[in-house]
Amino acid sequence: MTGRDANRGQCAQPCRWKYHLVEESRPGQFMEIGETEEGSYILNANDMCTAPFIDLICQAGVDSLKIEGRAKTAYYVASVTSAYRKALDAFLQDPTAEEYTCPDDVFEELDRTSHRPYSPGFYFGRQQAKQETKNGGYLRHWEFIGVVEGWQDGVAQCSQRGKFCLGDTIEVLTPLGERITLTPEWIKNELGEEVESTPHATMKYTIPCETALPAYSLLRRRVPSEK
Repeated sequence: MTGRDANRGQCAQPCRWKYHLVEESRPGQFMEIGETEEGSYILNANDMCTAPFIDLICQAGVDSLKIEGRAKTAYYVASVTSAYRKALDAFLQDPTAEEYTCPDDVFEELDRTSHRPYSPGFYFGRQQAKQETKNGGYLRHWEFIGVVEGWQDGVAQCSQRGKFCLGDTIEVLTPLGERITLTPEWIKNELGEEVESTPHATMKYTIPCETALPAYSLLRRRVPSEK
């Protein structure tokens, strides 16, 4: 349809587009598919999530897991990899246990990146391979706002990836998957001047943080509509 090869990382996502039905002898007459005024996204599958049954995958003899991320952001890859690392570690603590319970913070982390509603895909039969037929949007509860480039004496040096304002509560995701919540008492620009927000793309700024933050920690905040 687009001349782009999905298997080579060039997917145009036609399965997420909105479609109408055309009858062969009535060209140009576009009929709605669905039951609402918005139509229906007939090919819009939910995102697959295997974290709740990662134990079954490992017990089946799988030695390596690949997380889809070739067309995703660095933030997505970091967040989802962190979540699945926790899920795997929880299973590996006792691989012979009769029952595996996926930790709550795995689901909390998976909710912190842009995604469609989750489902187990076809792992347990067609009936659980769900689709979102009423809309084609993503769930975006959190937004990526910055990268920590360094930390010294209670001050984090950061690079902007999204605007946040003084008084906002933000969360730090460290490279080891730790989550740290803070509300900076001040923001200073590259000249050391106190500012009310970080409006400029990739601008350098500093914020106070008593906890030592490793370089490459990621900053995010809950989107305002979800507060």
